[in-house]
Amino acid sequence: MLGFALLFPWILFLTEWSTVRIQEPFVLYRSYLWMPGLFFALPLVFGWLTFKRAYIVPGLVSLLLVPLALNRLDTFSSNIKLWDDAEKLVRGRAGVFGIERVYYNRGTELGKLKRYDEAVADFSKAIAIHPFDFVYGNRATAYYFMGNYRQALRDYDSAIALDPDNANSYYGRALTYRALGGFAAAQEDLRKSCALGLCP
Repeated sequence: MLGFALLFPWILFLTEWSTVRIQEPFVLYRSYLWMPGLFFALPLVFGWLTFKRAYIVPGLVSLLLVPLALNRLDTFSSNIKLWDDAEKLVRGRAGVFGIERVYYNRGTELGKLKRYDEAVADFSKAIAIHPFDFVYGNRATAYYFMGNYRQALRDYDSAIALDPDNANSYYGRALTYRALGGFAAAQEDLRKSCALGLCP
């Protein structure tokens, strides 16, 4: 029985290693290096307990983990909660690689919920860190839905300046021109959008 108890952690580790470390190299943060050591420690810790207590103690420890599990389940229950949680981890930590993605993704989710003011704030933070064309485009879309067409037009111009081959930016700018009464400019942008593969 002790031999199996010593072999079992290695079976779990090899399973984890082959799936997480080979198949999913981008989710290494979910892999805990201390887990094999934990399974090696279990027989040593519980070997001193009577058979009955060896069942009771892990049960009590499991109950203590319930609040943490519920917290994680709540965080992963929606995309907005997930990105809120990620933002808490990077808040105030300037210079963290990829931090703009957190604000861009949360802004995108806020836009889907029609919380455009908050979306604009997050897109602005992302732009301040690294000005990608698609972030300008998403902020322009948020401004468009807020009725702030002049600011939307400026952001679509910035997006097109960064990537002149993005059909979405031309299409969004065409809608904005149309909302402002610039039908000739809107028609021209629709032609460019179609030429790049996006024909409404």
